[in-house]
Amino acid sequence: MPLNWNIEKCKNVESIKGEEEWGITQTIIFTTMPVAMGSITESNWKEFLFRVKVIEKMSGALMNKAVSNGDPSRPYLPEPTTSHIPVYFTPKMIKRRIGLHTNVSTETRAAWMKGYVKNLFQNIEREIEREDYDEKKVVNG
Repeated sequence: MPLNWNIEKCKNVESIKGEEEWGITQTIIFTTMPVAMGSITESNWKEFLFRVKVIEKMSGALMNKAVSNGDPSRPYLPEPTTSHIPVYFTPKMIKRRIGLHTNVSTETRAAWMKGYVKNLFQNIEREIEREDYDEKKVVNG
């Protein structure tokens, strides 16, 4: 099923469509799926942010910002490189998108936590099995 979304009910909708803000808006739209919340409202934005922060604590930042390490005023230095720094969600980022709506089904916190932990445990078990298989493959040729 495709993800349908609408941000037209957000205050200052044009500002969250801007070049710098669009990456945040787009990430929040897609984040409605793993947090199992189909909308951001005045009454649930803290719950949305809570779930995002749980995911960030377990998996790391959901966004990164590219930063150039070069200095164009000193062309004799080696080629500039780009690195990425993690960007973590803040209340301001979420509150600016109150009014966002998607077709994602909203789960209670208890149901979401149960599913999230179950999925996390299954991923860990698969990782252990994969590592064990790889070790056996090396030993047995």
